Amino acid sequence: MTDPETHKKNESSELPVLQAENLLADKSPTHEEITLFGTKQTEASVFAPGTILDTKYRVISLIGKGGMGAVYKVEQIFLKKEFALKTFGGNFNENQARRFQTEAKATSKLDHPNIVRVSDFGVIDFSTPYFVMELVEGISLEEHLKKNGPLSYEEIFTVFIPLCMGLQDAHEEGIVHRDVKPSNIMLVGKPGQWQPKLLDFGIAKLIDEKTALTQTGEIVGSPLYMSPEQCSAGKVDRRSDIYSLGCTMFEAITGGPPFPGASAIETIGMHLNQEPQTLKEATMGQEFPADLERIVHTMLAKNPDQRFTSARQVAGNLIRLKQGAQLMISAHDKKLFEQNRSGPTLANYILGTIALIATGFAIYFWILLQDESRVTKVPELASTVEGFRGDRSSIIAEKGLYGMEEPPALELDTSKPFCTSVKEEKGKTIRVFNFPKKSIGLLQNRDSELTYEAKGHVEIPWRGPMVFKPTKDVVSTYPGLFDKFKDDEIASILFERETECQYDALMHLRSYKFLEELSFEDSDFNDAGIKYLDPLPHLRSLSVVTTDVTANGLAKYKGLKKLRKLSIGQMPKMANLLNALQGGDLDSLKIRFCVMSEKEYEKLAKLPKLARIEIDSPEMGPDAFNGLCHSKALEWIDLQHCFLRAETYPALAKMQNLKTLILTGHKFSAADRKFIVDSLPNCRVVFR
Repeated sequence: MTDPETHKKNESSELPVLQAENLLADKSPTHEEITLFGTKQTEASVFAPGTILDTKYRVISLIGKGGMGAVYKVEQIFLKKEFALKTFGGNFNENQARRFQTEAKATSKLDHPNIVRVSDFGVIDFSTPYFVMELVEGISLEEHLKKNGPLSYEEIFTVFIPLCMGLQDAHEEGIVHRDVKPSNIMLVGKPGQWQPKLLDFGIAKLIDEKTALTQTGEIVGSPLYMSPEQCSAGKVDRRSDIYSLGCTMFEAITGGPPFPGASAIETIGMHLNQEPQTLKEATMGQEFPADLERIVHTMLAKNPDQRFTSARQVAGNLIRLKQGAQLMISAHDKKLFEQNRSGPTLANYILGTIALIATGFAIYFWILLQDESRVTKVPELASTVEGFRGDRSSIIAEKGLYGMEEPPALELDTSKPFCTSVKEEKGKTIRVFNFPKKSIGLLQNRDSELTYEAKGHVEIPWRGPMVFKPTKDVVSTYPGLFDKFKDDEIASILFERETECQYDALMHLRSYKFLEELSFEDSDFNDAGIKYLDPLPHLRSLSVVTTDVTANGLAKYKGLKKLRKLSIGQMPKMANLLNALQGGDLDSLKIRFCVMSEKEYEKLAKLPKLARIEIDSPEMGPDAFNGLCHSKALEWIDLQHCFLRAETYPALAKMQNLKTLILTGHKFSAADRKFIVDSLPNCRVVFR
């Protein structure tokens, strides 16, 4: 373990573009002495609350600021929606201006649940560039590690598998983050059940051989987490992000980064020349699975060619490790692992030393990294989106859900239903609702995207039972809320991102005549709640993705065979669940981050009505299709972010009953596309 203050001294949030050949230095600088060659950055001015920016954003509050700019909580005045807006101050040179435009356009294309979305960008008063992000409330991985120490073994998978999938999505759009580190990872939600989000693609690079905006000789990154090729101003690609993620994972597991030098230059020298400690060595003897050691060490290989080739591959191996399956690391990789443990060669030292000297000159003139790392902290951390699941108030535990004093803002009167009257207008039936003054969620028509906020007086043209999306935590605080809806008004309830699923609330749903769907996605719903589903006779669709429900627990649900649609995730040992589903009505199944054997896929194929499968997983091998090809009912497969190796294609070709195959998130060569299409002549193949 090393001193966290030493770690922080090496940290920086943004490294300006520097041409190493133009820089000179006569001594090793401390971080406090580092300046930028050629220009003195001007600290950004602060916009006061109420200021209108670019005619459409009203400043609510300052979240934090540093030498390179500031982050504000703002309201989009036309949409009445809150965002985070990041401005960039100082004197932008041509390279920086070009980079900003490129990054903003590139990152605005990203749409992944584990990446903070960029929704807008522009320039304020022709001088201050900005971009707008979704507003995230949570804690950074950096802050969590400082307060709580290393992640638990289970938390490693919870955090890093989704992060890998987010990175993979960015890489497939041609974007390299270039600054993956704990402070750029937000943990949204309840500890242990986080939704991790990667933020601040502020120094991201659009991979483009023709434009090559980040050329050799330009250094971008943060010393503690920079890859050797970044340290030596070499060519950077997606494997650099894998290295940086490896540094971050190492710190999350051990409590400290792999190379904690006393200065930036010393740290860079260690990245270039020194092999990392094992996890056991870094924790003074704590034991870790050998496969976890191999995964981290492969990510931290000095030579990019010896790392995993994609973030998807990292995710796949983490999933396999979690589920006790064999890693997807070749014998060649194993040999490289053993070679790397023996230390770098003399040639490595010579080349590394040369690169270190050149890099040292550039680092000497580096400014404002420390300013950015000293961004003002505020209690409501939101450098970035919706869905925060904070800890429950202790008052609930003390008084119980029914004994609580209701906040005046909600004003729930349990004696009156929400629907107070029904009227006819122009041949249409209108239901009149009077909800509390504080919103309790959204109501949506099942057959359209039309939504209504459940707040105050609302008149809804009635088309039948609706989808209800409760506001965060309102149900766990007021389980009797459901008694105020009539028994024919709700068909679907999405409890997504609920901090604590109060099972008492489910008891209030028994009288609902048309309740067919429940989703507990991204909540702490667990096996203890399964029995509360038994009294719901009409339930036909259930989602327990990103919950604590196990396969064995779900197998005990009495209504399992009546389900027509089921969504599950991260469930090892699925044999009992698959047996329990046999002979049932299931026709649609979504599987996320599950590693299954050929025998388990064969059991899936035996489900008599299973026509549609959506699989979101880093990789699918021949076993999957060798098992699924026995299905007589399966007609539609959607593979989300699944990498298919060439040896998988012959097994895929056995799926002759398929009518639709959708391949999303992976770029296939023209030859591969042709082979797949030709192999399935009766199937509509869609590449996205």
